[in-house]
Amino acid sequence: MSRVWLLNLEAETELAQPRTPHDPTRIARERPELIARLAELVPSGDEVLTQAEGPSLAGKRCMVWSATTSARALLEARGADLSHLPPAAVVARVSSRAFAAEQLGLLLPGAQLVYSHEAADRALAAGSFSGKLLLRKMFGFAGRGRRIAQAGGLSESDLNFVRKAVNEGGLLIEPYVERTSDVSLHGFCDERGIVLGEPTVATLNEGGVWQASRRDPSMRSDYVSALREQLWRAAEALLAAGYRGPLGVDGFSYLTSTEQAHSQVQFCARCEVNARYSMAWAIGMAGQRPDLA
Repeated sequence: MSRVWLLNLEAETELAQPRTPHDPTRIARERPELIARLAELVPSGDEVLTQAEGPSLAGKRCMVWSATTSARALLEARGADLSHLPPAAVVARVSSRAFAAEQLGLLLPGAQLVYSHEAADRALAAGSFSGKLLLRKMFGFAGRGRRIAQAGGLSESDLNFVRKAVNEGGLLIEPYVERTSDVSLHGFCDERGIVLGEPTVATLNEGGVWQASRRDPSMRSDYVSALREQLWRAAEALLAAGYRGPLGVDGFSYLTSTEQAHSQVQFCARCEVNARYSMAWAIGMAGQRPDLA
């Protein structure tokens, strides 16, 4: 059976703005250089959809970056079989940062998830051990949907970000820390079980945008064990919620203080759960392709 790929890389934008029309083929059409970086994910000979309309997809295996409402609607309109994809409502629920926070907890000291302006005020007043705060909306990717603020000295622009995030569904408040490494572990989960990949280390730019990833067989064993535990827990929570498909967890090591003499390196084994493909998913799976079976 031939395969086609719908690479809606801006899925989180749609999830954050569900009432706004979205074209899930736009990135593949307008950013071919970005799609080219997914050569390990999309096997040679597979087709990438670049137009919403086109010939029937009946009889083809349809692979989707994230099975959002618009993605499912496009494929359904073109006669595709969607039985292997999770419902859009499930995707929206498990893709929110609130899902991981509520189901798995928050790992950074002082991190809080708030849903009201009053709770946000209390959390912001508590400050941060680092002196800075990382404010994150419920949906975001590639450095979007987040803001760095000075603890105890939020500007009016910072406060507007806080108010908007709360009004849109919630705000994750974390201490902003100096990262020394960014790592990930990827996997796949469905009725057959849970498959874990190998740990990767990522290169991000200053805005938190992914640049590259590589497998890291020399990663500290305690880091790897912690990542595996978090990925397994995430997969179990996703399966219980009705999700089936690719997933990954991101973590990082960080300094506890800006003062070198007093600083220690700590490890956060989960800052993000991605219930979808990601730029490094195929790299991290190291040749394992349960998604294609």
